Amino acid sequence: MTELQIVCQNCGAKYRLPASFHSDKAKCKGCGATIDVAAQRGAAAAPPAAAAPDAPAKAQPAAAKAQPAAAKAKPAESKEKEAGTPHRAAHGAGSHGAASRRAHAAKDKDGDEGKGHGHRRHGGEKPAKKSGMSPMLIGGSLAGIAIVVVVLIFVLGGGDDPANTSNVANANGAGANPAAANTAGTPKVETPAAQSGAAVTAPDAAAAGSGDSAVKPADATAENPAVKPAVKPAAKPAERQILSKGDVFDPKTLEPLAYPESMPQEKRTEVEALVADIAGGGRAAINAKRKLEETGWAALFGLVNRLREIDYTTAGGTLDAGEINQLLTTICDGTNAGFRPLQGEEPPLADMDWNARTVQAWQAQARKFPDEASFKTWKKNKDAKLRKDG
Repeated sequence: MTELQIVCQNCGAKYRLPASFHSDKAKCKGCGATIDVAAQRGAAAAPPAAAAPDAPAKAQPAAAKAQPAAAKAKPAESKEKEAGTPHRAAHGAGSHGAASRRAHAAKDKDGDEGKGHGHRRHGGEKPAKKSGMSPMLIGGSLAGIAIVVVVLIFVLGGGDDPANTSNVANANGAGANPAAANTAGTPKVETPAAQSGAAVTAPDAAAAGSGDSAVKPADATAENPAVKPAVKPAAKPAERQILSKGDVFDPKTLEPLAYPESMPQEKRTEVEALVADIAGGGRAAINAKRKLEETGWAALFGLVNRLREIDYTTAGGTLDAGEINQLLTTICDGTNAGFRPLQGEEPPLADMDWNARTVQAWQAQARKFPDEASFKTWKKNKDAKLRKDG
């Protein structure tokens, strides 16, 4: 068999797989459902039911019966010739007696052979009863296999790699680009699990709720385990391919975070000066961080705008962004952006892209507080919830 024809149990699409295709699963390019190749390959390879052996030939009894008939014909022929010479008549009588004896012996032999053949026929009928399967039993078995295949497809369906437009994709996801791992999705602002499980999505992930949360990635590779039968799975968003630093998201493409109208101009100027001192480093940076932490609400806008200007493709930029993220987490009583700190001499491409996108989440979080009173109310409710849950 050079090709295997498979059928998608979800949409009915048919495909032909080459003999070199050895995976147990495949992805339907039409609806995205998982096809159980192993089950369909096994059903195609199942041997046909053995045909019942032919009934034993019954020609032997007929041949045996023909012998006494021939023997009976000889006496009749002798009787016709009795009208001849006495010698011939006497000879015929003797022949008739011999023929009678031969006929009688033939009958006895025929009876013995008939019994023997009867035994052989009886012995030959037993295998016929045992061999082969009835059409109804075969049909029931095939129907049962088909039902099992359909159930397995719906239980295991869902979330492998998107279908290839030229053929069904290999279910094991071979050929996936490792550099693109964990790069899909947008960070969300959420509180650490030890404090609160509530999550607030980032701007392009439809932010909602009270804001009691920290930045957490939305795993684009997660599968939906509850796929209902006869319902096509929702199309997944295309994964971002981070193959080089040029593919890393640039937060400078975002608009700067506007200061609320309720914030006095002198307060904005003070915050921006303190943020500039952080960038300069040294003793001034330490003092600036302490003052910004005391400032609270107003400091959010200056710090988030500073994150927007950082180059996340360098080790130095990652370190600077990590310090500002830590300061924002302190001001927001534990709410964090899921920032990935530097672990080596240079961050991986996936971490560069992820950390750059946390700016979007922080912007969405800061916009929830148009004035200082709303920020204080949020912190008060957050602390009350933590005490209640704790």
